[in-house]
Amino acid sequence: VSRLVMADAALAATLSDPGVEVWTLGRDGQDLALLELDFRVPGACEIVFLGLAPGRTGQGLGGALMALAFARAAARGAGRIWLHTCSHDHPGAPGFYRAQGFEAFALAVEVMPDPRSTGLIRPDAAPHVPLIPG
Repeated sequence: VSRLVMADAALAATLSDPGVEVWTLGRDGQDLALLELDFRVPGACEIVFLGLAPGRTGQGLGGALMALAFARAAARGAGRIWLHTCSHDHPGAPGFYRAQGFEAFALAVEVMPDPRSTGLIRPDAAPHVPLIPG
């Protein structure tokens, strides 16, 4: 939800920065996937967002986006590629990231209001995470 709460000017500045790349994948006018890479730290590539449209897992799209991320990181000389994941990600995301060669190096607990209950995201998003009415 980080982008949903960002001021429009800050979001525009981030997305127009030459150190940030945004890639989308679509077919027949449908958005299928999104990849955002951040190269603003020298020698590093952060995969800020890698997302698939609902119902698009298991079709090879994630692997294609990850291959693109690795290729772009190599092209820009990044020796480190990293990302964050969270409990609201698809339940298969951690296994997918491990299969791509990523290893966990830190665990953090971040406490915030559930974005489903605040209206930032759909109430039916992340059905694998219990929603505690408040």
